[in-house]
Amino acid sequence: MTETDGGGFCAVVELERGRSYRFRYHLDGQRWENDWAADGYVGNEYGGDDSVVDLTDDAAPPGNGAPTSPPRRRAAKNTTA
Repeated sequence: MTETDGGGFCAVVELERGRSYRFRYHLDGQRWENDWAADGYVGNEYGGDDSVVDLTDDAAPPGNGAPTSPPRRRAAKNTTA
């Protein structure tokens, strides 16, 4: 992640369509936080929940195979620690 001018942090990650991904933010080397705007949440082996970004709806373009809109992209997380 890189620090933004506003004091937050930003990361851009390209994700493959047709899958869902679990993630959490590790802050200050100690705390784990979820993205409260995630598509969903799923329990993890540590007794907490992971955030989920779901790109399964983007797996197959409609119609003749030509995309009608660009793939969904998540806004970069702006987090201050």
